[in-house]
Amino acid sequence: MGAGGPFGGASAGSIATELAAVTLTANVTTVTEVANVTSVDTVDAITEVANVTSVDTVDTLTEVIRAGEPYLIAVARGAITGRSATLKFGINTDVDDATFEDMWDGGGTYTGFNATAGQAIEVLSGSGADTGTVLSSGTGTGGSSTTFADTGATFSTDTVAAGDIVINDTQSDHMIVTSLTETVLTGKCWRHGTTPAASDAYRVATPGSTGAAVVRLPKCLDSTWAESVEYVVLNGATPVDTAGTDYIRSSRVRVVLAGSGLGNAGIITTRQTTTTANVFGIMIIGYNSSMVACDTVPAGKQAYILGWFGGLNGNTQADCAMRLLARPTGEPFQVQDEGSLRGAGTSSFPKEFATPNGPWPAGTDIKIEGNSDANNTSIAASFDLLLVDV
Repeated sequence: MGAGGPFGGASAGSIATELAAVTLTANVTTVTEVANVTSVDTVDAITEVANVTSVDTVDTLTEVIRAGEPYLIAVARGAITGRSATLKFGINTDVDDATFEDMWDGGGTYTGFNATAGQAIEVLSGSGADTGTVLSSGTGTGGSSTTFADTGATFSTDTVAAGDIVINDTQSDHMIVTSLTETVLTGKCWRHGTTPAASDAYRVATPGSTGAAVVRLPKCLDSTWAESVEYVVLNGATPVDTAGTDYIRSSRVRVVLAGSGLGNAGIITTRQTTTTANVFGIMIIGYNSSMVACDTVPAGKQAYILGWFGGLNGNTQADCAMRLLARPTGEPFQVQDEGSLRGAGTSSFPKEFATPNGPWPAGTDIKIEGNSDANNTSIAASFDLLLVDV
């Protein structure tokens, strides 16, 4: 999304970009964004305030939107309470003549939307080189932004080494180890910015071969649409189940630890354990990420579609039609926008909505589909979501 797109140009320097539910305001010089404020008095500047009930004699309030910072950058780094952003991207490398297919790495119609009953998710690879080994596990005693501690651990004795990964299952975060003692692991940072607490459950894993060793499933939705994160230590072609057993959606998986090959050696599949036809993702060899331009709005959120993209891949000469669709729970898919691709390889379109498309409630499925006038056409697509807490 460009800086001039929906919310893209809003910054700390703009005036009254978003002002909602303000019932009493006095002596306010500058307001950039205020939401759910019931009483403000003698305030010189407010850059961003959310859910504030009373403010008196404040010179400057900032949550910290930096000067000149685009609104969506502030959202993406977590500076705006109750807002988050999602970019969903996918690819279908084999779209055939006159048939609409979803933009995901499995081809055809996306099967991850078919699940209706919660089950565990199993993860497996087409290669035995995609395997990891758990060296240590237990309950931690604390840590910091760059460390993890367990006073009862024997990390060195367990052959943990620099380059291994410590997974904090309680905090849904991980860190690559750079140095260690028997009881403390040190890294550059926790990937998602958490800080370990006493009693956090953890695992330390190492690559078991040259391929992918550990994957992260960052958006597993259960049968109430509640969101969880799962880490799975791979075991080649043998399926490994998630800890959670009530999942009906999981539209993304990423490799977070790999061996000397630096990527997944085989196709990695994520699917429901019993209804294995409900495949959530098929990771292309070497991609280290699923490519699925399909997503579902989690519980406690409303989604606004900010824009979308379609593009031809490779050197194929083809004319393609693209559609953006959404389906609230119990309804059929509804077309929200259309686009077209013409030419060889470099044809693409980005679309930004001047008025965001939404709101879409929890449980809404969103996807992009396309067709082509030539067989074996490769198409990439993506869409941007702004998620708002409700």
